[in-house]
Amino acid sequence: MHASATAHACVPALARVQGVEIFAAGTWNGYTFTEADLNRIAVNFERLRNADPPILRPPVVLGHDEDQSWLRQTGLPAAGWVERCWREQARLYADFAEVPPAVARLINQRAYRQVSVELYQDFVHAGEHYGWTLRRVALLGGELPAVHGLADLPLATFSEPESPCVAIIRPAGVLGEHDVHARRQRILAFCERLLVQGKLLPAMLEDGRLVELALLLDNSQVHRFGEQTMTALDAFLSWLESFPVLVQFAERLAPANGAAEDPCREVEAYYDQHAAELRQLGFSRERFVQVYRQSGMTVAQFLGRQR
Repeated sequence: MHASATAHACVPALARVQGVEIFAAGTWNGYTFTEADLNRIAVNFERLRNADPPILRPPVVLGHDEDQSWLRQTGLPAAGWVERCWREQARLYADFAEVPPAVARLINQRAYRQVSVELYQDFVHAGEHYGWTLRRVALLGGELPAVHGLADLPLATFSEPESPCVAIIRPAGVLGEHDVHARRQRILAFCERLLVQGKLLPAMLEDGRLVELALLLDNSQVHRFGEQTMTALDAFLSWLESFPVLVQFAERLAPANGAAEDPCREVEAYYDQHAAELRQLGFSRERFVQVYRQSGMTVAQFLGRQR
């Protein structure tokens, strides 16, 4: 027997990420930063953020893309906000606040492990020149930061919701063995498609818990979620599909000798060139080739190349 759940509206619990190493003294992108420069960034953050009204409140964003399409599509203004910034020796640290649950879960699933700052070289307000100033902090997935040696993102911690969420659990009909198998195949096919698109990582599927959770959700009664009406299962799958692309296979790869005769060899050659990065994202060589075989794509489509 499976069960479905209906929840009353409640205030979602926002998360915090504390003690994030966001920058370091050194020479990066042609500019040399000293500990005095890090002090300047921290002091400017406090002055501009704590002004009345605030002059500059640096957001946390997903990657360096100015468009931030996933945040726009989900209606989120930012992936969080920098609440505090300070220097310790040759490192600059920050606390992130008001991190939406969807972003916090991606951080805790290690889809985002590193950060990269964006700086104003000389921020000017009301005629005053501030020098180096924090503009925003980008969470990085597959991208490599310009500043080397920073620690991985700490895990996000959730605050308590402002009002309790009350769930009403009611029994639902018994599913036959054929129905369970058909639903499992539908969910597996859906997740494999998101895997190919780079919205899910193999590590998210390997223990089977995500699929088993989806199987528990009701697929018979329709509920209202915001402005949309759908079953609990469809709402869950729609939430998964709203994930941003976590890994993109967009670099060009010159075909290896004989690769045209065996497409898998070209995929294997691509993996060998990017093994360290892909292993960090949860792909073994065999799994990477398996995802290609199951994708139904050509090599060019799978690796994001134009021919």
